[in-house]
Amino acid sequence: MNEKNNKYIIRFYKELFVKENKRTIIYLIILSLFQIIVSLIPPILMMQVLDKAIPNHKIYMVLALGIGVLIITILEAVINYCINKIYTKFSNKVYMDFQQRCISHLLEMSGEYYSNSSSGEIFVTIFQDIDKLKGFVSAKIFKFISDIIIAVCMFCFLLYLQWDLLLTIVIILPVVFFTQKYFQKLGTKKAFALRESYGNITGLLESMISEIMALVFSKGEKILHKKYRASVKELTQCGLDIDLVYIKNDGVLKFLSALINIDILAFGGIKVISSKLTIGGFMAFNMYASKLIIPILEVSSVLMDIQSKKISLQKVYQFLDKPSLIAHNGMQSGLNEKKNDIVFKNVVFGYKDELVLDKLDMELKSNAINVIIGESGGGKSSIISLLYRLWDIQSGKIEINKTELRKYDVKYIRSKLSILSQDSYLFNDTIYNNIILEMDCSKNEVEKIAKIACIHDFIMSLPKGYDTIIGDRGIKLSGGEKQRICLARAIIRNAPILILDEPTSALDQFTEKNIIDNIRKNIVGKTIIIITHRLHSIIDADCIYILKDGKIVSQGKHEELMKSNIYYKKMYMGDDSQKFQIQ
Repeated sequence: MNEKNNKYIIRFYKELFVKENKRTIIYLIILSLFQIIVSLIPPILMMQVLDKAIPNHKIYMVLALGIGVLIITILEAVINYCINKIYTKFSNKVYMDFQQRCISHLLEMSGEYYSNSSSGEIFVTIFQDIDKLKGFVSAKIFKFISDIIIAVCMFCFLLYLQWDLLLTIVIILPVVFFTQKYFQKLGTKKAFALRESYGNITGLLESMISEIMALVFSKGEKILHKKYRASVKELTQCGLDIDLVYIKNDGVLKFLSALINIDILAFGGIKVISSKLTIGGFMAFNMYASKLIIPILEVSSVLMDIQSKKISLQKVYQFLDKPSLIAHNGMQSGLNEKKNDIVFKNVVFGYKDELVLDKLDMELKSNAINVIIGESGGGKSSIISLLYRLWDIQSGKIEINKTELRKYDVKYIRSKLSILSQDSYLFNDTIYNNIILEMDCSKNEVEKIAKIACIHDFIMSLPKGYDTIIGDRGIKLSGGEKQRICLARAIIRNAPILILDEPTSALDQFTEKNIIDNIRKNIVGKTIIIITHRLHSIIDADCIYILKDGKIVSQGKHEELMKSNIYYKKMYMGDDSQKFQIQ
């Protein structure tokens, strides 16, 4: 896993060095070099104070050197402020860029991915994991790199200054190396377990919150509490395990740091007593030695921090590298506003081992209302998913305007379809904004469409009208009200192909009939597809298709089917509902 993670780190930093980031990176390198140079000056000034100014009673020299140290300290603080400011802006930019990439990639994924993925895992990847990526461009990381450079310079300088004293320090370093290697390996394992546990509990909470009312109605509180307690227990234990690794590592580092300081004090003191080293030289050595030792001692905490971030980096890139299974490049023209016949030719489609559509043949006419009815699980909703290119068929052809569906660009074909699904999403926003979804529409247009969807009168009865906030997922509305708002949203997009999946399932028969009549009168020149089980509302449809066992077993107008198809007649008359249950 480490080799893969390292590949992701290399890839991450390669992507950072793009043209738009080069100037920022150059500024950071220049400031870091200044910071390194400035940090080398104070020990030299302190040595001059102790070895020359104080012994020779040169007050002016003490003041001058003291002012010099003060100026250097202020300059170092200013440089550090500038570096941290740039890093903060840079890391936030990285966060926003990666989050946008992940969200865009998520929207391009296939239906198979949506069906098999954990919402909690996706949520943690897009928010928590990407947030951790900021650590790879934080001031802490680059300071660590600059400290390593300083440590190398200090090693060479101390080797020249007091090689024998340096040797006593170097002897302890292998102990530091092996202990830190152990803790890094252990920390990586614990961090991976913590990340998996966090994804599990986030998925549980996300599903609970998104369906909180359904959960309450179903009296699932006990099972929820049981699952939540188990997840919290697992998360707490994983958090404790990794905290203990950090605590143990911190204790070892403090012991080794104390050991090195004792070593410098003991051997350095002996050299001062034997006049082999001046007090100023000893102080300078101690200050330079700290710049050598501190990065070495901190390497474990920094690398352990990187290890946890590497796991997040791996998760992000694994998500971005997932293929959508749907080819997105293709024709960006070919459909017109009035003539878009949709033809299914010998279409075979299924989910893994489950066959849903078996050599389906069907022609949905443009400028007409096409209705599809059939048994629950018979493949009606799958037809919508195929047209929207969430899945691709196994064999056969789907053509729109005499061109195979797969030859169209996915974004282009989706822009030409407007769909009202059974699970339409509503934002915690105003009714108006939920209808237009950022479209450029006038209020008159919105009201006209709302009247077609039979929702205008209800909206106007509210104190704030179209400016009413409807809550998360439209929680403040009834099922029928939500359905009609989503219907208005689908209609207002004015796409040449309009697909309505159970558009009136939550409505009374009177409202349902008015909506269907409004659609017929006001929406012309489009390919309209309606999936429903309420047959009395679609008796005026241009063509009704009966889907059974993945095939069209019969089609025609209402009067024709009443005469020729016993299933349809029984459905319409309300007989045999158990045998032929319509979704």
